[in-house]
Amino acid sequence: MLLPRLSSDTGAREAAAEACRAIADMYPLCRSITGDGVRRTLDIVEGIVPLQREEVPTGTMAFDWEVPREWNIHDAWIADREGHRVVDFRATSTSSAIPRP
Repeated sequence: MLLPRLSSDTGAREAAAEACRAIADMYPLCRSITGDGVRRTLDIVEGIVPLQREEVPTGTMAFDWEVPREWNIHDAWIADREGHRVVDFRATSTSSAIPRP
């Protein structure tokens, strides 16, 4: 359990180090409200605390909101007038192809 572990200096330091590792692993992931980046993020969190996941099909109503289609980005860029990419998703992302565990 996490709370008793935090009561000692050593346990708190270990928990902080574990949290920093998880944050470093999650930071580069491309997350939207749905998609592989969210799943990979939950995989990392689940390595720390137990989770129960449920997938909800696209189109399901949740109160006044409809669950959207899953979205996974594979490529995106901003180009200047000459067509040179000045911002390039593939060049700056480690998550354009996220392996499923």
